[in-house]
Parts: sequence; C-alpha cells; structure tokens
Amino acid sequence: MRKWAIVITGFYAAILLLLIVPGAIFWGDSCSNWAGLIDGLKDVYREWISWILTAAVIGGQAILLFLSVDTSQKRLKPRTHILISCAVTGLLTALLTSAAV
Repeated sequence: MRKWAIVITGFYAAILLLLIVPGAIFWGDSCSNWAGLIDGLKDVYREWISWILTAAVIGGQAILLFLSVDTSQKRLKPRTHILISCAVTGLLTALLTSAAV
C-alpha cells in the first residue's frame, strides 16, 4: 500500500507542476504565443511563494494517502472533530475541481 501512495503522490505532483501551473499561466495571462508561456513559467517557478503553495497542496494530498487507519479496536473515541477532516478534504477537492474547470 505504501508504494501506491508514493506513485499516486508523484503523479499528483507531476500533474500539478507540469499541467495546472502552465495552464493557469497560459489562460490567466492570455498569452497567445509559446515564448510568453515560457517566460511566464520562468517567472512563476523562480518565485518562492509558488513553491510553498505547491508544497502545501502536495503535502496535504500525501498526508491523506499515507495516513494509516487501524480498525482492529472497538468503538474508538475520536480525537479530533469530524469537521476538520471534512474541511481539509473539501479544500483539496475544491482546488482540484477549480483547476480542472
């Protein structure tokens, strides 16, 4: 199971860095030529804030995949409220959905 989580996280990172970021630059700046896209990519990948945001999204996805759940015990008392898990899942799903649209 651990190997699949690594493969899925790597695939997610590749999609985010190679498809979503260049697509956002291409459509957001309305650049119609490839030179403008390449210059935009150079500018975005040089800035540290884009790397922090990308690492946060990939890290959140990796945490959800690598989190192991042990169901061998009976009636566990929840340690955190269910709304925290729902909020994190909703945020990551919203990011992926908005990137797909």
